[in-house]
Amino acid sequence: MINEKSAADLETVNTQLQRALDSRVVLEQAKGIVANAGEVNVRDAFVLLRHYARDHGRKLTDVAAEVVSRDLRSTTVLEHARARLS
Repeated sequence: MINEKSAADLETVNTQLQRALDSRVVLEQAKGIVANAGEVNVRDAFVLLRHYARDHGRKLTDVAAEVVSRDLRSTTVLEHARARLS
């Protein structure tokens, strides 16, 4: 019984780690897309994505996935940032 629980726990941890890694990859891709489109550095692109997600009540990973899939245009994220500054 203990071995079965340990195996189940290990599988759960592995699934969680894989999900975290996958979302990290998508976030890095989105940062690159926004950085390129806005001619900003990657750190600033992350801040812009984070602000967009927060201001729209969205998860950062969901916003990043939409940028990568082109369901959310990087220019929309950039325009939102400009609007925040005015």
